Amino acid sequence: MPITLDGTPFVKGEVQVNGREPVQGRFMIDTGFDGATTLYGPFINAHNLLQSNGKTIGITRAGVAQSKGVKSRIERFTFGGFSFRNVITNFVLGEKGTEADTDIAGLIGNEVLREFKVILDYSRQEMILEPNDQFSETLDENLSGIEFELRAPRCGILKVNDVAEESPADKALAKFKQKYAYIDRTGNVVWQTPD
Repeated sequence: MPITLDGTPFVKGEVQVNGREPVQGRFMIDTGFDGATTLYGPFINAHNLLQSNGKTIGITRAGVAQSKGVKSRIERFTFGGFSFRNVITNFVLGEKGTEADTDIAGLIGNEVLREFKVILDYSRQEMILEPNDQFSETLDENLSGIEFELRAPRCGILKVNDVAEESPADKALAKFKQKYAYIDRTGNVVWQTPD
């Protein structure tokens, strides 16, 4: 598929929400982004994508400047002749920098790219996508509202990095008065928040 180079590679893609006609945009290939797709404010607003998209979870995107937005599913995302259903997408409503650029619809990240062997041929300005063994038209991603990392794999210790407000995780944790604990493999509490 053809790419344009503007410091990083860009491709054309289509977004479809709730049975509406697909809308086309210019997407940056971002191998440093772990999610599937991100849409930026000007593209979202120009096509009223967020209003008709149903269930959402609030997010804060860290970087040079923090941006607020929501995470939700889009019905379909298509690029390079491949189409994915029910893609969890960040709707970022930043008003500065790249997120406010009217020429960029958003990002394509590793949640999508990992479905392929990706070859970027800058000399020919093309990207070759070869589906791999993980390829699926449905991308399953966590929409619980909790972000955590495995800190000590041998001990099974998890670190909670973020809990999105009003998310299923936030509501579940509220039942326990927001008490967090690190628990090892044997079920022993290694650390917990004070009472």
